[in-house]
Amino acid sequence: MYIPSPSAEQAQAGLRALVSIHRADGVLGPIAHRLLAATQRHILHSDLEVEALAPIAPAELARVLATSELRTAFSHALVIHAFASGDAGAAQVALVEDYSRALGVGLPELQALRHYTVRRLGLLRFDVLRHMYIGRELGRVWNDGGVQGIVKLFGIFAGKHADPALAARYQALGDLPEGTLGHAYYTSIRQLGFSLPGEPYAGPELMVRHDMAHVLGGYGTTPDEELLVAAFTGGFRREDALGVMLFAMCQFDLGVQTAPVAAPTVGHLDPDTFFAAMVRGSRMTVDLFGDWDLFAVAHHPLDAVREQLGILPRSASA
Repeated sequence: MYIPSPSAEQAQAGLRALVSIHRADGVLGPIAHRLLAATQRHILHSDLEVEALAPIAPAELARVLATSELRTAFSHALVIHAFASGDAGAAQVALVEDYSRALGVGLPELQALRHYTVRRLGLLRFDVLRHMYIGRELGRVWNDGGVQGIVKLFGIFAGKHADPALAARYQALGDLPEGTLGHAYYTSIRQLGFSLPGEPYAGPELMVRHDMAHVLGGYGTTPDEELLVAAFTGGFRREDALGVMLFAMCQFDLGVQTAPVAAPTVGHLDPDTFFAAMVRGSRMTVDLFGDWDLFAVAHHPLDAVREQLGILPRSASA
């Protein structure tokens, strides 16, 4: 995800838009203040008094945010703020749409926001899933193997099938020296009681990329940490960045189940650590869901791989 370094004028314009959407359905509440403060600290690098900011018209916002990169980044921010507020309503959605239209940015995630405001939760889940890597992977399996491919995938997940050759490849990572990336991954999966790819009850092999975000980023598996993994992942992703963050926000902050094997929870998003993790991810040199190959570096020390990928040490706020 591209995170801009806006000028003072651009930062103020973008912040005025964010304040405007929070005010669309009422006053600025505590959650809004926390979201706006974290955005200023980690993204805008500004220190403006949000209560004193005037609304901004969509046309003026478009005039100030002149580049496509800035327009896309701020459109993403509008959607994230609307979801993270937890109480988005019709007026807020309408204003987000007005801003996005003026900026010339068509975000598919706006449909998910519309579904959320009227509690069409089934359609919300569908929209969120199809615009993140899980939905993309199911589409790839369908294109490659049709019904048989889908049946095999869910058969392994249900414990009815296995892929011994694939499983053996991942099991061999446990034989690597302690301190290597491969050994760290193998150990983390076993300690959590999960299956390796190819073993019964395992998820799609693509989920290894998600597990790598945990291992390389140094994040745990509590709801709070899963939200940080999503933000970190959104930061390094070159596409579908918004989808993975909305998936986690629904599951771990809004109480809308998107993960198939975990009960949803409410209120775990901390804006300060969330945006810090997103910025940390954005500074990586690769997208782990792209051409990056675990097995090419599995025998390397974990810290060396982190340095190679541009992963900064995790601070208390990330």
